[in-house]
Amino acid sequence: MLTLQFPSRLQVSRVLQHSEKFAGLKEMTLCILTYWKRRIRFVALVLKAAPLVETLKLKVQGYLRQKELNIRWPQNFTATSLRTFSIEGFGGESELVQLFFFLLRRSPVLKTLIIDTARVKYLRLGEWEIKRSEYAMRRNFAREVAQTRLAPNVPSAVKPSIM
Repeated sequence: MLTLQFPSRLQVSRVLQHSEKFAGLKEMTLCILTYWKRRIRFVALVLKAAPLVETLKLKVQGYLRQKELNIRWPQNFTATSLRTFSIEGFGGESELVQLFFFLLRRSPVLKTLIIDTARVKYLRLGEWEIKRSEYAMRRNFAREVAQTRLAPNVPSAVKPSIM
């Protein structure tokens, strides 16, 4: 398993420019500490560099809900091994919705989709605080987005779980 934590956008591109593929990697956790907007596509680029990843977990500290964004996703990419995709801290952000749609289209063996709407807060390296009881309005919005926009588009072979 590999956990990557990117406090800024620049570090993602540096990792991808100066590294070989993550050959043999089966599980990956990406911790997103900033509001990335269109740069969320770097999640797909990191996944592309790790073609054997079966489980992708995102921990997201999102803040704002933006209007729909025009994100340029990587071309000629299929996550041929991705079976499980989970996200902690989903708040209904537009770029995360688009990431879900992109991965649903490009992950032919995806079986499990987990969306956790609890607010997560970064504490320090490798430590996150999950706030399930706080931010009720945010969680309600995130669940509504997940149930009305994401769930109806999930293929029947994929088991979605919205918390």
